[in-house]
Amino acid sequence: MNKKVVIAIVIVVAVAAFFAWFFFGGGFVPNGPHVNLNITNGNGYSNTLNGSPNYHYQCTITNSGTITARNVRLVVHFFGMNHMGVGTETASIGDIPAGTTKNISIDVPCPTQPIYSTDITPLYDV
Repeated sequence: MNKKVVIAIVIVVAVAAFFAWFFFGGGFVPNGPHVNLNITNGNGYSNTLNGSPNYHYQCTITNSGTITARNVRLVVHFFGMNHMGVGTETASIGDIPAGTTKNISIDVPCPTQPIYSTDITPLYDV
């Protein structure tokens, strides 16, 4: 048999095997169990808590996924002039079951530099 024909057959078999593995149990699972956290109504402001500079953040978090987001943490990023990062703080808020919404109010320490903007990001375990 011609060497080029053998190589072509091997490539076709390998590609077919990959597609069979990927779409029938070995790879991507469409609509599989997942977490989908969305933060809305975010509102943060600086204040003082127990005599120390503090950043208070209020928001609503919805898990529109199909499984519980476990050990959810909110990471607040502080940015100074020219969008340079000046600090990061984390607050734990517990689990958020699938299909539920939580109103969250957290307080985190402020960095010592002036704050021009903030961003909040959820982290979680599954």
